[in-house]
Amino acid sequence: MMATHLFLSKRDRHDPEAECASEMLRPDICAAVTRLYRLSVIQRINIFDTSQRFISNPASPVVMCRKVRQFISPIMEILCIYSIISILLTLSLAAASGAAAPQNILVLNSYHQGYKWTDDETRGIVEGLAPIKDDIKLYIEYMGTKWTDDPQYFALLRDALKHKFRGIPFSVILVTDNDAFDFMRLYRDELFGRVPVVFCGVNWFRDEYLLGQTLFTGVNEDADIAATVDVMLKLHPQTKTIFAVMDSTTTGKIVRERILELVPRYQNKVSFRLLEGKDMDEILKTVADAPDDSLVLLTVFQKDKSGVFFEFSESTALLSRASRVPVYGLWDFNLGYGIVGGMLTSGFAQGQSAADLALRIVRGEPADALPVLKDSPNRYMFDYQQLARYGLSERGLPRGSIIVNQPPSFYAVNRSLVWSVIGGMLFLSSAIVVLLVNIHQRRKAQAELQKAHDELDLRVQERTADLLRANEMLHVENVERKRAENEIKDLNAELSEFNQEIATLVSERTMNLMALAVADKVRNPAAVIGAACHRISKKGRIAGELPADLRESLSLITDSSEKLEQIVSDFQSLLRDRQAVFGYVDLNRIVEHVMHLIRREAESNGVGLDVHCSEQALMMNAQQNLLTIALLHIIKNAVEATPRGGRVRVSTSRQGDNIMLVVHDTGPGIAKKDIPNIFQAFYSTKEHSFGMGLPLAKQVIEEHMGEIAVESETGAGTVFRITLPSRWKEKYHGIVTDRQANP
Repeated sequence: MMATHLFLSKRDRHDPEAECASEMLRPDICAAVTRLYRLSVIQRINIFDTSQRFISNPASPVVMCRKVRQFISPIMEILCIYSIISILLTLSLAAASGAAAPQNILVLNSYHQGYKWTDDETRGIVEGLAPIKDDIKLYIEYMGTKWTDDPQYFALLRDALKHKFRGIPFSVILVTDNDAFDFMRLYRDELFGRVPVVFCGVNWFRDEYLLGQTLFTGVNEDADIAATVDVMLKLHPQTKTIFAVMDSTTTGKIVRERILELVPRYQNKVSFRLLEGKDMDEILKTVADAPDDSLVLLTVFQKDKSGVFFEFSESTALLSRASRVPVYGLWDFNLGYGIVGGMLTSGFAQGQSAADLALRIVRGEPADALPVLKDSPNRYMFDYQQLARYGLSERGLPRGSIIVNQPPSFYAVNRSLVWSVIGGMLFLSSAIVVLLVNIHQRRKAQAELQKAHDELDLRVQERTADLLRANEMLHVENVERKRAENEIKDLNAELSEFNQEIATLVSERTMNLMALAVADKVRNPAAVIGAACHRISKKGRIAGELPADLRESLSLITDSSEKLEQIVSDFQSLLRDRQAVFGYVDLNRIVEHVMHLIRREAESNGVGLDVHCSEQALMMNAQQNLLTIALLHIIKNAVEATPRGGRVRVSTSRQGDNIMLVVHDTGPGIAKKDIPNIFQAFYSTKEHSFGMGLPLAKQVIEEHMGEIAVESETGAGTVFRITLPSRWKEKYHGIVTDRQANP
């Protein structure tokens, strides 16, 4: 642009056509020089370096030709002119193509993508550069320093960036947060040369950070801890202690220094207790035991003492749920996840401010002429749900506070209704005006209406007759409509029953498929265990050397593996073929066998077992293995639910034609809301549980035409009551038949 400006500013003093004539050059040469000159003026050709001396020098083509004419012939003169024209056109095209190339801009983030603070800063930068998005090429890099504190990491990253961006010239570099800022101060000149750097998110910026640095400017991130503490004490005047939670990252260390600087200011009002260098579990226990006259200030917590990394949403939610007292914060990325609020710093506003500075640099302003923006764009922000949780009034908040998660206003929810009412009122008002005008006109026409009375009377009679006919038709339509409505109700009832049947079939099918898969997985390990035990038993020399208790255990393992294979086989048979084979068994023997299987687990858990079987045999027709599985699931569930020192009582009795089995534990009980769901497939309140035991037990009991009921209250234990018929029960395609049991 400078060369073009010089060319145009001297155009009025030099007329190439006149100078050609004064030098008596050939007409065709003068015409060529003149066309070139005018073409340069019209198209504003931007020519640099070598071409500038031709353009800035007055009438340079003519001067050169004047000198050439003194030494060469007219033919060489023509060749010289055309050579100059070719050089000028070539340089013009090169300058034009260079001007059209987009400018490269690098964004270097301290942290990782997906970290909300960094994402907000990046979004602010991208939106701030939107006015020149078609003229730039944006490169976005993430250092990921939240994941490592290795001192060698900067050097490794330097080598990677040097290799990655080799040969790419950047017009400006934007860096977010302290780590990227420190990295660029160390390696900017080595990696990219003297490229302008714009920073944002640098905590509590000081002028000495830029000593010895040039072409640096940016935005200060000043988390206003004092303002947040002031609003905490205003909303909770009884506060005596503030627990400040922070990690050991770069930002966390800076926050710690700032809090220590504030201690003298509040020494007569409140004391600060710093929770740093601890595991998350320790911090959660501390805030869970916090006294009522204390508060929690969450600053920065991404990594605990053990090196476990937490996303901001995760750490905030954990802290808020565990704390007995309100939790406040300093950054807006914690808002909405459990903090009450405070004077919060915004990452998006930081990014936008940095983009504005970069935009000014790209448009030609020197970076050193742009001062660092010291005023951090912070705002009072609060979460409505947390205010309501702790009974805090909005009237106590600072003026201009932003409240998020507020329930929508009546207008926001019913906007269409409000406008409909307003429109209706306007319509009614207009109708009233029209009616008033109509009344006035009707009074004026009263005389004319009297004259037409007879004619109108006749018309009224005709209309009345039409109306009577219409009413009769309407009555018929109403009858048909009611009949149709009744039919629709009947169809809806049938559809509801059909949907329930479908849901039942889907649930049972899902449970069967899952149970078959589990049985297939169990069969192979059971077979392997049984085979191994048989091989050990055959080796008499080894078996003879084993102690008696180990030989007894080996025998028990062998018997149990065989029983397990039999149970799996019967279990699969039940699920594939619903017509199970029943036999004549004593329920007392089944209960004793189940108690024998579960006794070791109960003893290891510190749970006592009490068994009270009926003195008389409780003979019934049943599929022994399947009923054993069902009772094993129920009693095992009771043992697992009973704490150490508790007891599980199992009793059997006969009540008329039925047999009653009662399992009573002293565990914590089942919440009322969970009782309807415990027999649903895949539903469980315990970890590492498929939720298949009780549903399968219920299915087996129902296959025996029995019933199972649950009685439980939180803190009072749980009672399972199982009722089984002592008479033979069979199902054949939905038809139930009874016949007296025979041995």
